[in-house]
Amino acid sequence: MSPPEIVPLLPTQMRRLHDLYMKAMRDCNFMQGAKIGDEDFFRGEAIIWIDWEEVYQLYHQDSLDISIVTLWLL
Repeated sequence: MSPPEIVPLLPTQMRRLHDLYMKAMRDCNFMQGAKIGDEDFFRGEAIIWIDWEEVYQLYHQDSLDISIVTLWLL
């Protein structure tokens, strides 16, 4: 997600996100499930699927679409 020379300089949470992304790509895991509670959308508990490509775009601010904005607001 970040260039190798930048990774040691990243803040802790960005480094954790980078590491999680790299592990997911290494394992060919292109989506991540996230459990949402009833208090999030008032429709009961559910699992939403997050596409890692959208997380990458958000991280690099390449493009924003409605699913990225929804994820950000959670």
